This record gives sequence, C-alpha cells and structure tokens, in this order.
Amino acid sequence: MDGLKSRPQKKKLSRNLLQMKFMKKTKEKEDQAEEDAEGHTLFQRDITKTMEKQGSRFIVEPSFARIEDLIFGRLAYHGMNPAIEKKMANERALEEERIAEFAEKDINDEEMIAAMPSLAASIKRKFGNKRSHSKIEPKKPSSSEIHKFLSDSRALASEICSKKAKFLKPSEDV
Repeated sequence: MDGLKSRPQKKKLSRNLLQMKFMKKTKEKEDQAEEDAEGHTLFQRDITKTMEKQGSRFIVEPSFARIEDLIFGRLAYHGMNPAIEKKMANERALEEERIAEFAEKDINDEEMIAAMPSLAASIKRKFGNKRSHSKIEPKKPSSSEIHKFLSDSRALASEICSKKAKFLKPSEDV
C-alpha cells in the first residue's frame, strides 16, 4: 500500500461534449490513452524493463505486395478503364524515376561518406591559403585595457544620462 502513489484523477469530459463534431480528435486521443493504460496494466507483469527500453524491433506491413515487390494490383489496357491506366502510368513513372536517380549517381553514398574527411581537409587548405595572405594579425587586448575601456565607457554613459535637457525658448523674430 505504501508503494502505490495516488495520482490525482484527471477530469473527464462529458460524453455529449465528446460527441460534438469539433471534439472528435480529443475523443480519439482520450480513447487511445485509455486503451494504452488498459494494455499497460494488463501486460505489466509480462513486460520487463529491458523490453520497454528496447522498443519494437519489427515493422508491421499491412500488405505483402510491397514485401514481395509485386506489380500494381489492378490492370487495364486499351482504354478500358482510364482511371486505372493513369494510376498504372504514375506507378511506372515513379519506379522509373527511382531507378534513374539510383543510376544517375556517379558515387554512391558510402563512397561519399568515406571521401568526406579528405574533402574537408582540402577545403580547409584552400581557404587557409587565402587567409594567410593578409599579414595583419589582430592584437588581443589585455585585461587591464578591457577594464579601462569599460570604465571609460560607463563614465561617458553616466555623464550623458546625467545631463538634463534644458528647455530652449524659441526666438521671436517678428
């Protein structure tokens, strides 16, 4: 009994309110949270800590057509069903585009990753030479110079703020 912590109960929305059109998403979220809580309590004994940390190692695919690399399901030829023929043409175009993109690459991704450190070094050398042409090296100020500069600027700022603007009477040139 001591180990159980009492959680403050979350206020529930009324059933009539949840049935309203603008509350559909909230209702779905509440239902999903309720199902998750029920599932968690049901399987609490069976699920170990390592299982929770590990997460899901499986991908659920609703159709086996994608897994077996099957063709588009519905077929139509010679203008019998133009809508299906358009879908078939789109599928073919997408597949050709994927193949062309893969074939278009001169260097595959793994080779590019392997070459990146050498590319970075060559770019660094290129820009390093341009910068070395300027012989002016910035002087790093000492801490005493920094403190002097800051105190001078503070004094100037306080002097400007302390001066009160005087009212200037307009000249009367009649």
